[in-house]
Amino acid sequence: MSLMQRVLDQAFFKQNNDRLPTGLGNYFGGAAQSSQPSGQVAQMNAMNSVAWVFAVVNRIAQSVAAQEWKLYRVQDGERVELTEHPAKSLWESANPFITREDLLETTSQHMELVGESWIVVVRNGSGVPIELQAVRPDRMKPIAHPTEFIMGYEYRLGSNVVELDKDDVIFMRTPNPLDAYRGSGVVQSLMVDLGAERAAAEWSASFFRNSAEPGGVIEFPSNLSDQDFERLASRWKASHQGTANAHRVAILERGVWKDRKITQRDMEFSSLRKLSRDTILGAWGIPHAVLGITESVNRANAEAAELLYARWIIRPRLMRIRAALNNRLLKLFPDGDTLAFDFIDPVPENRTEMLQEAKEGFANGFLTLNETRRRLNEDAWEGPEGDELKPASPAPAQPMLQDLELSYKPRPRKVADIDAYPDEANDSADLLEKNWTRRLQAELRGIIAHLENQVKGITKLTPDAVDDYDWDWFTKYGDEVAQELSASYASSLSIELPNMPIDQVQERAGRYAYLRAGELLSITQEKGLPAVTRLQVRALVGKAIETGQTVRGLSRQLEKDKIFSADRAKVVARTEVSKALGEGQKSAAKVRGQSEKRWITQGDDLVADNCAFYESLGWIPIDEEFEGGIDTVPGHPNCRCVVQYRSTPLVREEWDGAYENEPIMQSSVQFVPEARCPKCKRLGGTNVAQGTSIRCRRCKHEWRT
Repeated sequence: MSLMQRVLDQAFFKQNNDRLPTGLGNYFGGAAQSSQPSGQVAQMNAMNSVAWVFAVVNRIAQSVAAQEWKLYRVQDGERVELTEHPAKSLWESANPFITREDLLETTSQHMELVGESWIVVVRNGSGVPIELQAVRPDRMKPIAHPTEFIMGYEYRLGSNVVELDKDDVIFMRTPNPLDAYRGSGVVQSLMVDLGAERAAAEWSASFFRNSAEPGGVIEFPSNLSDQDFERLASRWKASHQGTANAHRVAILERGVWKDRKITQRDMEFSSLRKLSRDTILGAWGIPHAVLGITESVNRANAEAAELLYARWIIRPRLMRIRAALNNRLLKLFPDGDTLAFDFIDPVPENRTEMLQEAKEGFANGFLTLNETRRRLNEDAWEGPEGDELKPASPAPAQPMLQDLELSYKPRPRKVADIDAYPDEANDSADLLEKNWTRRLQAELRGIIAHLENQVKGITKLTPDAVDDYDWDWFTKYGDEVAQELSASYASSLSIELPNMPIDQVQERAGRYAYLRAGELLSITQEKGLPAVTRLQVRALVGKAIETGQTVRGLSRQLEKDKIFSADRAKVVARTEVSKALGEGQKSAAKVRGQSEKRWITQGDDLVADNCAFYESLGWIPIDEEFEGGIDTVPGHPNCRCVVQYRSTPLVREEWDGAYENEPIMQSSVQFVPEARCPKCKRLGGTNVAQGTSIRCRRCKHEWRT
């Protein structure tokens, strides 16, 4: 059953039993009291209440909506533009009532105001999308799932509720540090400032309504009768209120005028209004020149403002939309795995920057003279020297970076199951391995297509072509990776603390998952996957330049390289599952009030040197690092170790030398020299306090010493 049918079947009638006008547009656009997060309605109303908020949001929304989009068929690393396809038609005309531009402008307004945008996908009986509807954020609610993060969504209109599948909704948001399920908008951080700005605007209006004078008092020596009071008030109002009567001479009968006005100059009103304006623009990062504010603006900084606006405001928003379309909408089409939307880059060419890069490329021997001139749209240099590389001083050779995630070189080891954790861990690792294989292959195809597109008509490669690729993996995969990590973390926490309420488990898991996804997928993180991958690709491009390889030859080299292999996907998957489980264990230990931890290896010849060192440290404080930022497992990719936690036991007291002849007071706590599993006799620890709970890493049997 389609979403349209479900909506019309779920009690959408007026009190007189007349059916509401058909079509989702009427239903989703109707007025109703929201039962969703409080404050979102007020945040959306800010656009109609504060002029500068309207100016900023309107400019961004129109800029996003105005960008041109194209649909491509991606096969074997090649992108072929499609001029006709149901997905393209749907994107150009979202539904019978609105176009793509209308849809994007509406969702952009929602995103800027509340940090969320919601699009409901209407599908036919075959599950293929036929309509897109932008809906208000305050009426939408994610439904949490204990292991899969999101079960679905609810749309609320008054007392009516529509349940939506995950595939029926495209949800984009600015991550909220306090709520993994909701977004966080700019307006929320500006509510106090916006209140002050609106109050200032109202005061200014009142200033002119009241004769351009804030006010004063007429004092009389005796009380006035009601008749005299009404007569005086009426005459004063008629003679002096309003801008037309401003500054007229007041004639008083027996009364004395006491001036109590506060002028706009006294309040530095103009400065306050400018400060409020700059606060609003600063929160969005909008340069003044973009909104036509000409204070201290010249041609140079106006062009720079447009460049910054397009690069840091518009392009990131388009990238978020592109990721949502490619990862969610297109997957609903039968051939969606081979399709990809992309936008025309809104960033204008920076002539100065292009000139500088071209000069550096030529001077350092990366570009020939003709390649340099071609970048600057200049005619080729006639003569053989135009296609010769200028000799450059030898640069230090870049490492091939076979595995940049490793800051050390452990002994060779096999990729083993995480046998120290529950069976669910290996199931999660298998799922993540498949997903990471898919992601790495998608990135491989994207990089190859990008490099081929960059060098069309050029026979030689340049390393800087790699940097122009879209390395924002967090926008592409952040949501799905966070869901995967959240499930592993929640599993560990639920096992360690079975009585913890599920909402607390989900909150902790969601917080960890999104922080870790940001670390793992951010291009700014030195050890993040995109940064590591980019360095590897640059190294391969540099080697291709040295050996005279073509792009096709480089493509084959990239396909063979470990950085995009299934083996790397397996390493990433098992490492991240191990880390999520380890962080869940540590969180549970701190909840239980445990204060010490120790590293435990598998005790075989596959143990890495650093893990052996961590184990030799014995018990250390729970918040102390073992070494180099490592405070829990894993110690490295494919790590099979565990961390054990305990409360600080009572030990024999230490005595000063003055009491060396005094008898030593023994602790009431007894220690077991060797704690072995009752079932399989595997050593579980040494010098373990009696009563400690131990889980055998081999047979999974649990017992207390």
